[in-house]
Amino acid sequence: MLLAGFGAFPGAPRNPAERLVTSFRLTEGEVGRDPARIVLPVEWGRSWGVLAAEIRRIRPVAVLLVGLNARSERFRIERAAYNERAPALADTAGARPPGTRIGEGPARLATRLPDAAIGRALSAAGIGFELSDDPGRYLCNETLYHLCREGPGLGLRHFGFVHTPLTDEIAAETGATPGEGQAFVPARDLDRLVRIVLACLGEEAGHSEADPRHGREILCGTISEATCSEGEPPSR
Repeated sequence: MLLAGFGAFPGAPRNPAERLVTSFRLTEGEVGRDPARIVLPVEWGRSWGVLAAEIRRIRPVAVLLVGLNARSERFRIERAAYNERAPALADTAGARPPGTRIGEGPARLATRLPDAAIGRALSAAGIGFELSDDPGRYLCNETLYHLCREGPGLGLRHFGFVHTPLTDEIAAETGATPGEGQAFVPARDLDRLVRIVLACLGEEAGHSEADPRHGREILCGTISEATCSEGEPPSR
């Protein structure tokens, strides 16, 4: 399993996704191994290359992207990516995208997450969220589009993206105050959400299943048996 989060970008000098990824570890009682983790640069044409190189290096069965949507009121499980880029939006290097299309491919591609199981698990945990078909047209969408297009060929069974609002932790550090349509979420809830999503992916792949390509456990902690069973900027 690979957990990837975006770093800082214009308008968001501290990204809760980066903080989550750099500090994430399984806790005592969770089964499996810690996922591999990587922070992605928020740069047009570069973010996907960094992620793809890591996928080829470690050969995970699933990838979960996490990014910031500071305009959101709740967590968003993104279900699609689009072959579009916002031409006016600069990246961390000050560059703008070379065109409005990402490249060859369909206009829309779907993620591969067990949405129903994740939704039930998050609801049972009391974590507010929404399913979303609009990841914006910034770097998160560009990277997610490449992931949806290239992921199956790289051996991925599951891949998807979670948008988080700004966390209370980072808001306190930066002195941010919520604007209209915004809300701060507890950093602890972001951590809980990611653990639940990873556990649901582990449920899909099979608990403690050995990945035949590299002979090690492929993930991640079970929250509980009932948890996962079936039955624009600032936006990064």
